[in-house]
Amino acid sequence: MKKWMILFLCVTSLLLVSCNSAKEPDPDKETSYVSEQLIMFPGSREQLMQRMDAVIVANVQKTEVQNMQVSSDPDPEYYIDMYTSTSSVKQTLYGEIQPGQTILVRQHGDNQDKLYEDTMKSGGYLEKGSSYLLFLEKRADRKTGETYYITSLGGQYLLNNKGEFTNTNEFGDKYWSDVNTVNEMKTVLDSL
Repeated sequence: MKKWMILFLCVTSLLLVSCNSAKEPDPDKETSYVSEQLIMFPGSREQLMQRMDAVIVANVQKTEVQNMQVSSDPDPEYYIDMYTSTSSVKQTLYGEIQPGQTILVRQHGDNQDKLYEDTMKSGGYLEKGSSYLLFLEKRADRKTGETYYITSLGGQYLLNNKGEFTNTNEFGDKYWSDVNTVNEMKTVLDSL
């Protein structure tokens, strides 16, 4: 009888713990659900910049889309479009990328008819001939060497010829809603 009682208590405890862990997320916490994955947003500009490798102004020279397999499963569902842009660096606001340098910038794309939501929320896809303020993370790439990814947390801002932001960036605006130009961003980054 004691064994059954102990077993009953253990099962009941497990059920209570699992029910308790399925509660709604606390809206005051610094998290957000995007594209079925959890993105942890840093609590401050300083914490965000600790996660960035570079912030630059770049002009997009060329864009390519490659359909890449992300699993050994041959099902098309396991392929994504990878957007790769060849970009010329005009100005460096943060990091070690040099003006005049040409870099590869990657963004995750669509998978079949599923829109990659956090790319859109962080400023959209880069377009040839346009200038952007880019928040980048450096990653090693087997084929191309050094490649930069636009981070969902900082994203990118499309620039007009005066260096003013012309788009909104749902993720980046969490940190930069009071910044509207490249010069203002440079001043803020220099003060961090």
